[in-house]
Parts: sequence; C-alpha cells; structure tokens
Amino acid sequence: MTRSLQFRTVVIGWLAWSLPWTAGALVIEAEEASVRTIGAEATPGIWNLWSAGEVGDYVHIEAAGEYVLKVRAYGSPAEGQWPRMRVSVDGEARGETTVESARARDYTFQIALEPGVFRLAVSFLNDARTDSEDRNLYLDRIEITAQRRHATVSRGDAERWQASRRAREDAAEAMTLAKAAESTEQHRKRDATVVVRNGARPVPDAEVSVEQVDHAFLFGCNIFSFDWLKKSPLRQGLREYSRPA
Repeated sequence: MTRSLQFRTVVIGWLAWSLPWTAGALVIEAEEASVRTIGAEATPGIWNLWSAGEVGDYVHIEAAGEYVLKVRAYGSPAEGQWPRMRVSVDGEARGETTVESARARDYTFQIALEPGVFRLAVSFLNDARTDSEDRNLYLDRIEITAQRRHATVSRGDAERWQASRRAREDAAEAMTLAKAAESTEQHRKRDATVVVRNGARPVPDAEVSVEQVDHAFLFGCNIFSFDWLKKSPLRQGLREYSRPA
C-alpha cells in the first residue's frame, strides 16, 4: 500500500467516526403514514391537517436510548396565532412547539425510548378559522434517528404494536405486584410465638388454630370527587357505608 493510499484510508476512517451518525434513521412521509385521522394532501407530498387530529406511524425500536425526532412542517396562521404541534408516543406527550413559518422547516425533539413497537404521532392542537384566515398544520415528513451507534429504527404495524403494548403492560403489572409482595413482607408481617400453658406448665405438642376476627385497617378504595354528589341520597349512602365499623 502506498503512503498516499494509507493517508486516504486513515482520513476516510476518521471521517466515518467523527461525522454524526444517521444510518439508523427511519423516514415516514406524511402522505404515506399509516395513522392519519384527518386531512388530505395539500400538494403532492404535503399532508394538510386542517383540523384537530394526528399523523404518525408504528415504529420498532431495537435498543433503549435517546432518539432524535425531526418533523418537517409549516403552518398558516389565523387570528394572529400559528399552529401548535405536539409529538406523542403511545398517546403520551413528548414535546410541543409552535410552527411559526409558512415555509417548511425542521422541528427537532429528543425522546427516550425502550425496546418495543410504539405508536408515534404528530398532532395539531389549535385549529381555528375566520372569514379570511384558516389556521392549518402542513406536514412533509417525520424522521426518527437513533443516537446510539449501530442501533436501528424500523417500521412496525398495528398488530405488533398491540402485542408490544400488552407485553409492556404485563411487565409493569408484574413489577407492581412484586413490589407489593415485598412491601407486604416488610411492613405487614411479623413473627409471633404462641405458648400453650396449663397453669404454669407449658403443654407440649398442643394443637392450635388461629382465626382472624378483626383487622387494624380498612380494606377499600378512595372515592374520587366524592363531594360532587352534594346532598344526594347516593352520597349519604356511600358515606354511611364507608364509615369504619
């Protein structure tokens, strides 16, 4: 290998490691997104969210980490206000901004994700219309990029999303129950020693049965917004029923 070829090889290798990592990006064209609750194509490749609704898709995340979500969009104002845009994951808001431009530009959000399939969506929040103005949100594309080198993002589907969501819910429930069991062992149980005596003499091998006849705390639940019932018979009945014995 010549010296000049070695130098070029070193430079190319250095550039590969120093440049931003973008190979893990997934681009979703708005007009091709599988989630489009309202709107239509304004021009080829641009989706007009003309009312409150959302555009998005199902994405498969391979590895836990930080991801950059880039939404290319523009808007039209009404009554002096531009459209508000929100990004969400499985219905949970992860970022919000005002689209203050009549020309397409990128709006960037950083979100943390665990492995699985998620429903990623961009929502239009403040639709309005007057005789001369119409506030709309126009979407070009949604791009999600892994920040971790070699992590990949791919397209999912509704069926895999439902299965992944159930798995996450089951895992969360299992963790909650495990913590409850641990708390029960720590805070609601104690060891006790029972000694059966005949006068002053212990009785060996005595048969003992234990039966709970009362407890020190009430089993039940909290009734939220209890006072909205005011003086109705239902409120009075619930209050009587919930009193300690």
